[in-house]
Order: sequence, then C-alpha cells, then structure tokens
Amino acid sequence: MRPVSCPAVLYSLVDLVLGERCAGCGHSGALVCATCADALDRRPWRCSARPGCPPVWAAGPYAGRGRDLLLRFKDGGVRALAAPLGRRLARAVAEAASVRGAVALVPVPARTAALRRRGFDPVALLARAAAEELGRGAPPAHSPSSDRGPPRRSRSRSAHPPHAIGSACPDPTVRHVRALLHRRRVADQVGLDRSRRWANLHGALAVRPRAVRSLTGSAVVVVDDVVTTGATLAEATRALRAAGVRVAAAAVLTERG
Repeated sequence: MRPVSCPAVLYSLVDLVLGERCAGCGHSGALVCATCADALDRRPWRCSARPGCPPVWAAGPYAGRGRDLLLRFKDGGVRALAAPLGRRLARAVAEAASVRGAVALVPVPARTAALRRRGFDPVALLARAAAEELGRGAPPAHSPSSDRGPPRRSRSRSAHPPHAIGSACPDPTVRHVRALLHRRRVADQVGLDRSRRWANLHGALAVRPRAVRSLTGSAVVVVDDVVTTGATLAEATRALRAAGVRVAAAAVLTERG
C-alpha cells in the first residue's frame, strides 16, 4: 500500500467538511481564488548566474502565495494544482527557450525517499503540465499590473518568432522527457549550506540510456520547482552534458534567496 502523507490527509478532511477552499489563502470557492491567481500572474525573470548552470529563468519568487501553493502541491498532495502551477512554469519556459523547433523539458527527478513519501513526482507533473500548456499554443501572457517581482537583469526581446514556443500556434514538438535518474542516494537539500549542497549532489544523477536519442535535435530545458544555490540544476546539466546532450537553458517555478 502506498503511504499517504499526514498533511495530505488533513487537507482532504478539511475540504470534505468545509467544501473546496483556495489552496493559497484558504478562502472558500475555487482551488485557486482570483487574488491568488493574480499573485501568480507576473513576468518571469532571468536569475542571477549560478556556477555550472545554463541560463535560468524563474516564474516567480519562493515567497507569499506562490510558495504556499507550491507547498500545498508538493507536501499537501493537492495534485490538481499541477495545472495552474504548470501554466506559470510555462511562461518561464517560453522565455528560456524562445526558439523554433522541438523543445524537450527535462524535469529534475525526485529523490526515492521523497517519491515514496509523497506518492508522486511533483516536478515531473509540473513539466508535463507546462509542456501541455505550450503545446496548446497558449501565449505566455501576463497582466502588466502584476509585475511585482524584484528588479532583475533581463534580456530584451521582441515578440516570439512565428511558431516559436509560447506563440499562439499549437506546437506538438514541446514535450517533457523524464531523462534523468538518481544513481545513488542523496540527502534532503533543506538545511544544507552551499558547499554541502554541492557535495551532496555531485555525481548523483545520470541519463537514462534510451533518453539520449529522444533528446537529439531538441532544445533541452531542465525544469525544477525551486532554485537556491543552483546545485541541483548544475548536477542535472552536468549529467546531460556528460551523455552528449546540449542543454539550452533551465526554467524553475520559483527562485529562492
């Protein structure tokens, strides 16, 4: 029997008794209320450079309602949040890989212990949702009034080229590929300082043998939920490059710190 986390059970009981409530603020009504949806609706930014990482784009900060929704999704077991969070991630992907041609989203794999505890891989679900959103041709539109993120370095860019990722034309060549796997056990990164994070992850990931062929000819974007020091993205990039895969960029749901 697959274990179910206590937070997931508690949230389910609350929803059963009180009806569906917003996962971000707790108000009754939709899964994500209008106020929380507006908090997610901001322009992605290019993160500051991190050693070993390709250019990284973030859809928002690891703070406020965005953080609350992410934790409800990951640790509260509210899998339905994959859709709205995936739409948010899709905007960062559109900025990270605004190119013609095939695009492959490669999610950072969950640790075995975390996968067993949660019963699902959050980043894999986010990558799939983002790929589906972009595959439908949904434009990465946002409300100008919601650009409340901290000042960031950004690349000036014109409108997306025709049939580019994030354009209004459906693009079936945007897909997610679960190409990475853990080849040894790693500790939870939470609470580790910068040097211990890097030591914990170095050499921990590898590429599935059959995945290299499926990535050939695609602009590869590594996907994760949070970037802090960049150690996880750097290790994913190292593993892919060691297998001969060219990594174009990375996209994350939130940037921390």
